[in-house]
Amino acid sequence: QGRFQFGRQLLKKLLLVGALMAFVVWSLPGIAAASVVDPFDDPLLPGWIALPSAKGWVVTAGAVQRRFSPTGPGELVRPIGMGMANDFTVAATMTTSAGRTNAGLTTLFVNQTNHMWAKIEISPGHPYGFMSIGHDLGGKTASLLAQANVPLTKSTTYDVTLSKVGTTLTFTVLTSAGTPLRSITRTLSSAEISGLAKASSAGLRTKTLWDEDDGGTRWEAFSVTP
Repeated sequence: QGRFQFGRQLLKKLLLVGALMAFVVWSLPGIAAASVVDPFDDPLLPGWIALPSAKGWVVTAGAVQRRFSPTGPGELVRPIGMGMANDFTVAATMTTSAGRTNAGLTTLFVNQTNHMWAKIEISPGHPYGFMSIGHDLGGKTASLLAQANVPLTKSTTYDVTLSKVGTTLTFTVLTSAGTPLRSITRTLSSAEISGLAKASSAGLRTKTLWDEDDGGTRWEAFSVTP
């Protein structure tokens, strides 16, 4: 009986990984497999580092979220073995909150005060949807390095990708069916290139605050593809 249960659990994990890889191949033509895949089926989040602390990050029903407390920016990152010298794509499937959303991806991550990030937003300031690319560099935040309105609705699942090709970052939002909604780009500055030269991690980013994310945004899957 024990071996049977173990076999079923192992098969479930293999099926989840296989399904996510199929998603990556389908949504990124020409890519054979992802170097990092996580369907968030392990509540212990092995391999991940939560910043500034693990408080608030939880896994429930196959998705990860950062609850409202604590407030402010928070990242959940993992080593990916790629950085400024590489071209790669960070991707996630995420579902917007029933209330407010201010969340997305981080890439070229050195530490909490030095990294690039991209977000989608539904908030009092952007009730119909917004997207932007920003950075934290030397402890200073710039949140609107590239920006655009994008049609988003609450409690809806989207695919998001943040690709690096050379010194250009491209952030794309797609429907769950794979239809692109909008893309924005940012050419890395000389300060970003030098300041993030040692980056080797990527992951998730959110900002919980009274007028920002309310802790209800969920990520159902994450991948990094060379």
